[in-house]
Amino acid sequence: MNLKQSPVRFDNEAHRYFLGSVELQGITGMINRQLFPNKYASVPEEMLRKAAEKGSNVHTDCQMIDLLGGIPSTLEGAAYIKLKNEYNISDLENEYLVSDDEHFATCIDKVDSDLNLYDFKTTYKLDKEYLSWQLSINKYLFGLQTGLQAKNLYAIWLRGEEATLISIEEKSLENVLSLLEAEIKGETYNCPGEAQSAQISQLFDLEQAIIRIKQEADFYEAQKKGLLSGIEQQMIKADTKKIETETLIITRVLPTQSISIDTNRMKKEQPDICKKYEKISERAGYIKLTIKEK
Repeated sequence: MNLKQSPVRFDNEAHRYFLGSVELQGITGMINRQLFPNKYASVPEEMLRKAAEKGSNVHTDCQMIDLLGGIPSTLEGAAYIKLKNEYNISDLENEYLVSDDEHFATCIDKVDSDLNLYDFKTTYKLDKEYLSWQLSINKYLFGLQTGLQAKNLYAIWLRGEEATLISIEEKSLENVLSLLEAEIKGETYNCPGEAQSAQISQLFDLEQAIIRIKQEADFYEAQKKGLLSGIEQQMIKADTKKIETETLIITRVLPTQSISIDTNRMKKEQPDICKKYEKISERAGYIKLTIKEK
């Protein structure tokens, strides 16, 4: 089967699409702007650059494996070969360029002979909500260009020696068209249910990252506490109150006593006095986030 090739030209270095002299919009930037505007706001520029470079290298390696076979040049490429063999994934097109020939264009990472669409990802966390939009738009443009109906949407998630094939849920055609129309008109896409879903997905990812950071911080804090306890015992034996190095000052603070008021007991035994000194403070409402246990 030969798929219809688009007249759109892709400038790989600048990552820009042209139909003649007219520049078309890529899908990635549009999705980020419309649905995930703060997705990478807290990530350092250098980290983003390195991640993009690695992702590009892995994409190229997988493409060469599909087109030419041979020995992979990355761990992810080797993992991809195993995954291909495990699921018997065929090769029809790689970096298949699709467009509506007017506003938008994008490259689909892989199309197999059954017309399933794939996207390669090498990110630390797989963003299924983002992929759902990306691949759903890919499917719509694929249909416009070829007149064929793409079937299933998949992510091929490559992390070192691990490769996972993940089915991606498709967005409704109505929502895909609404998003593209909003972008064409220069408007902000406004579909509360979908927008909220995207925001919740981002919130979950952020909360998971915070949990991992806290767990790591707790581990190092426990290590620090153990080391300080050992140093304190040595300082007590040596009757030393301070240790100073080129990088640290360790001070042994002697035990002290503090005085506080047992407010619960006071409320019970002297309620009139407590009432006299009560102070009412306003507390702002807030959103409480709870991660469900699996």
